Amino acid sequence: MYYKDAYHQYQLSGKGNGFPESFDIVYTRADGSFGEKKGCKRRPSGVSKPKKDLSSIKYENRQAGKWYLWHPDAGNFDIHACGLISFNGQPIDHRF
Repeated sequence: MYYKDAYHQYQLSGKGNGFPESFDIVYTRADGSFGEKKGCKRRPSGVSKPKKDLSSIKYENRQAGKWYLWHPDAGNFDIHACGLISFNGQPIDHRF
């Protein structure tokens, strides 16, 4: 599965459009170990701030590429897109 397809399913999950509300992911952590969460749900990313100066652009760049998720056991958590290994049991190809 290409990354763009996984991201598309993530964006549309839980909106009542035929895509499942929850999904399973396998990912790498910052320390290099692997993690797996089953039954994750998408959560809103929050209110966007208007661009005012260079510091807001730096903040947006640090937040870019994050998936905002919720898990019944772990609660709210974020994951960087480049750390995703599989989505719903399908390996992710990050080339596209």
